[in-house]
Amino acid sequence: MGFTELFQSLSSVEQFRNLDRDIEGSAKRWKKFVESECPEKEKFPQEWKSKSALQRLCMLRAIRPDRMTYAVRDFVEEKLGSKYVVGRSLDFATSFEESGPATPMFFILSPGVDPLKDVEKQGKKLGYTFNNRNFHNVSLGQGQEVVAEEALDMAAKEGHWVILQVTSDLLCLSVPDSSIIQEHSAAVASSALAVSSVLPGLFAELSQSAAPYSTPPKMQSAELRIVVPKLFPPLVQGKPLAGGPVRPNLRTRQNIHLVAKWLSSLEKKLEQHSEGSHQEFRIFISAEPAPSPDGHIIPQGILENSIKITNEPPTGMHANLHKALDNFNQDTLEMCARENEFKSILFALCYFHAVVAERRKFGPQGWNRSYPFNTGDLTISVNVLYNYLEANSKVPYDDLRYLFGEIMYGGHITDDWDRRLCKTYLEEFIKPEMLEGELFLAPGFPLPGNMDYNGYHQYIDDALPAESPYLYGLHPNAEIGFLTQTSEKLFRTVLEMQPHDSNVGEGGGATREEKVKALLDEILEKLTDEFNILELMAKVEERTPYIVVAFQECERMNILTSEIKRSLKELDLGLKGELTMTSDMENLQNAIFLDTVPESWTRRAYPSMAGLAGWFADLLSRIKELETWTGDFVLPSVVWLAGFFNPQSFLTAIMQSMARKNEWPLDKMTLQCDVTKRNREDLSSPPREGAYVHGLFMEGARWDMQTGMMTDARLKDLTPAMPVIFIKAIPADKQDPRSMYPCPVYKTRQRGPTYVWTFNLKTKENPSKWVLAGVALLLQI
Repeated sequence: MGFTELFQSLSSVEQFRNLDRDIEGSAKRWKKFVESECPEKEKFPQEWKSKSALQRLCMLRAIRPDRMTYAVRDFVEEKLGSKYVVGRSLDFATSFEESGPATPMFFILSPGVDPLKDVEKQGKKLGYTFNNRNFHNVSLGQGQEVVAEEALDMAAKEGHWVILQVTSDLLCLSVPDSSIIQEHSAAVASSALAVSSVLPGLFAELSQSAAPYSTPPKMQSAELRIVVPKLFPPLVQGKPLAGGPVRPNLRTRQNIHLVAKWLSSLEKKLEQHSEGSHQEFRIFISAEPAPSPDGHIIPQGILENSIKITNEPPTGMHANLHKALDNFNQDTLEMCARENEFKSILFALCYFHAVVAERRKFGPQGWNRSYPFNTGDLTISVNVLYNYLEANSKVPYDDLRYLFGEIMYGGHITDDWDRRLCKTYLEEFIKPEMLEGELFLAPGFPLPGNMDYNGYHQYIDDALPAESPYLYGLHPNAEIGFLTQTSEKLFRTVLEMQPHDSNVGEGGGATREEKVKALLDEILEKLTDEFNILELMAKVEERTPYIVVAFQECERMNILTSEIKRSLKELDLGLKGELTMTSDMENLQNAIFLDTVPESWTRRAYPSMAGLAGWFADLLSRIKELETWTGDFVLPSVVWLAGFFNPQSFLTAIMQSMARKNEWPLDKMTLQCDVTKRNREDLSSPPREGAYVHGLFMEGARWDMQTGMMTDARLKDLTPAMPVIFIKAIPADKQDPRSMYPCPVYKTRQRGPTYVWTFNLKTKENPSKWVLAGVALLLQI
């Protein structure tokens, strides 16, 4: 629900009547309140300050939704006490005392946090280690469930400890491009040599434990796979950097929920061993939180009988940078002969690690996907740094960046745009200027000079600027957008928690069924008839690429609208009592009531993050656009690119049309995007070649119509609209990449899987600025 709709809805409630009138009458006072940095700490203007705490929350949600996370926190503290909002770290040893043979410990994993380190530490204290063969770590998956059951049986009898988890023991990097292999062959060879020397001892230790470990994956002949161990603290000449003896460091993708089919057997096995087992028998289980309510697959019995533990990573650059540096000590800083270079790059790596770990809080604008970056990535990178500085007379910046960005950290990354981001950070942080005192890791935060270990910690306390998106290369709007989305998710969850079987209207209002029936009737009334494909095909003589796209869109729209009508008519009969209500019908009813798009509709539709009301209004606009286009099959003067189920097909049609006209090979062509100074209303006819498109929005920056280039976004203008864009196809060798930012285009703010195309946009700034800012074009906001 947008700001206008939310505000109108609030003003219609009796307790908030005349709120809109008062805001208009005292615009200056309200403007000052709304623009306050922390409005939740301010008093509301006029008599509205005397409203209850809950009513003030309602008003703030309509006026400043981005501050709701903080406002709710204050509300909870006021009503329930500060203990419910103060974060505290649990003492594992204390929690462990409550465990027993019948009470497993269940770890709910968070990105970048390794709770099993605490288990290993406690085990070592009590004599349970891998070397003693009384501490078993079973890697579930690949048929290891039988092994897990055998380990549980033996541990219950002998009084051992068992960890159940699925883990990626090795990180494999695929490098199919031979030019890249050749360019970094020395780095690859050195890296492989560095890790191969410790592999035999590592796997020998692993094979001695009672729980077998799966062997490394077979190498694929079509690609070079560089295997990098991720199981142990890095070694330097046989000595750990700063973390004690070498132990399996199983911290990547530890997800028991990946073996869902076996979980019921596990529940029975745990129940079997809850009585009559050795008193020292302990079980530790780890799993990631379910991504959605439907994803909860851990059996209730396991959760009820376990001690549930979660440990969130530190928040903010200050805490993350200190935590990164805590992985080392003064001995680490002094171990390299080239002390100045080693210290500078090590600190830059710590900052890089803190940035990539904390950037995830900005959602899709931070990273397209979530990655399990952890301290093992940092420590092994520093190990590689040491080896390279000791072996080379000059600092091999290119090789170091390649190893860090493509193997150590890049090995986690699966999205090409995220890989570009990781690479750009390293290009900005690790370069020759860092040794000349000219490198700033963030605005106002230069790379420190040669200091001792405590000096670096003190430098962080003294010199690091206050927390802001600037520390990550992002615009302040990124935080506003993220907090707004967090607020929306919070209240969506609250709404979903309401009882689903209530048929009693609140305050004399309509019942749940009555509301659903009214919305159902409205949707059915507004939906138009399906497109008659045969009739449309008879109207065209030549099936050009554009007309083929039109037919494809009509067919997809028919599939969607047909399902909407079918499911709604079925639900209508169920509400009338003429059909038995099925689970699908109940899910549809709940979705309509909660203003969410039903799952059976989304499967046949296009990606969207809108609620049902906004989604349906958008659907009607798409139908109207298609009706206009298929009326005479003349390409619209300005095409609404977001209106397609598959925008890629239309962009491809532009290239196909030019290829046919000029007899160019399609695989040698590309799209050229020129941002005009016109709006949709200024154009009355399509171009002679190519197409005008509209309906795109820029996130992370804005388009300056005067200069015809990208520029910094205005504060609080999160997704400014783009002018009309002229798109045409040209030979790929005619494209000029200079002063251009390759900007990804996505269908929604979700980014990631909704990628559409790449538009090259003009910029005076270094393109790396926009990469770090997460700038993208969106078709829907």
